[in-house]
Amino acid sequence: MNCQWLLIIVFLWASGVAASEKAVDKINKNLLRPDIQGFLSGRQHGELDKLLARRALVKNDGYRCGDLAEKEQRVVCQLIELGDAAATQDMRSWAEKYRAFKKAIAEHDISVGRWNPYFSEINDEGLDRLSKVLPLEVIGEPTLFLPYRDGGQRVFGEQRVTMLTDTQGNEWVLDTGASHTLINADAAKKLNAQLLPGIQATLTSFHSNGHQQLQLAVIDRLNFENLSLKNVVVYVYSGESIIGLDLLKKVGRVAVANQGLSRLSIEDFDAQFRKCKVPVYLGSNIFATQQFLFLGVSIEQKKHYAVLDTGIGGYLKRRASLDGDQAKFKNFDYNKDGVNASMGYYITRNVPIQIADLSKTVPVMDVFDTNYPAPLLLGTDALSDFDLLMDYGSRRACLSERFNRPS
Repeated sequence: MNCQWLLIIVFLWASGVAASEKAVDKINKNLLRPDIQGFLSGRQHGELDKLLARRALVKNDGYRCGDLAEKEQRVVCQLIELGDAAATQDMRSWAEKYRAFKKAIAEHDISVGRWNPYFSEINDEGLDRLSKVLPLEVIGEPTLFLPYRDGGQRVFGEQRVTMLTDTQGNEWVLDTGASHTLINADAAKKLNAQLLPGIQATLTSFHSNGHQQLQLAVIDRLNFENLSLKNVVVYVYSGESIIGLDLLKKVGRVAVANQGLSRLSIEDFDAQFRKCKVPVYLGSNIFATQQFLFLGVSIEQKKHYAVLDTGIGGYLKRRASLDGDQAKFKNFDYNKDGVNASMGYYITRNVPIQIADLSKTVPVMDVFDTNYPAPLLLGTDALSDFDLLMDYGSRRACLSERFNRPS
């Protein structure tokens, strides 16, 4: 009899473990992780998944990162805490956790990909200033949503765009994401950040002592039907748009015509995407912190390469090719050439460049910071008759024959 009870207990325990594992798997599949691809190794991504799942499953959130045994776990856990502090608009807490994170990186000598200024170059003075930024308060229910292809909506740290107000009663529409930190326009001005007015999100940077410290996506003084936004400012490192296409579609094509872009509705994009004849390979680091999209395109049995910089104040530069040959890349001036990558559904032209030998000159790109937004699109002569269609929501891309091919 005792053996039977023992077997029953073991069976129930195993069933509970299996159920928990299934729950973790389900959460991992549906969870929107902080957008830190390019920072973490495969193992660290796994640790991040486990920690996020644990936080979702365990009602008591009293665990601390310092209690974790392995240094990779502790660092990933601190990334989550950074996102938590950002999501609650607690800049003082965020600054403290940021300092702890940098300290952990230094102490453990951990190389987590190619760190950008979000983690590596905000000095103590800048952190002191950020810690004094007044928190924003959430009012009412969220009213705006980013139309992602999966149908989900982005919440604080997860899936939602939220309407906020500051202590002076100014209204804001902001998307935090798990890794985004919000600051308001007045605070940005106190930090001497350059605010660029415009109908679409403009990316700019705050510089102190020659170092890039903040990257701001700014939409300034926009007026839409039934909505008035005095200022919208969000600190972005992953490059996501902060205003949904529901608003941007009201602006229409005219607003982006001077930028060399044509904005499409979701329906128009889908219709055009179905007509695509040339497949495009999306690199693993698209729209992530390394700030570029690598395209490999097959046209007439020949392989061509193009690179799109999604635009976080960086531009791309060609390294030496594998056999020493130099491909002739051209750097395009943001204002002069109007090659501007914008968030959402859009079409932009491929700018012809010359590549000496496609079979031997696979582009290897580096990202360099600039003082102004400098999105860059590189293509080959073979691509000049095509439009590059980008869908930031579900990360689709294709090359389509040009809508308005010059005669």
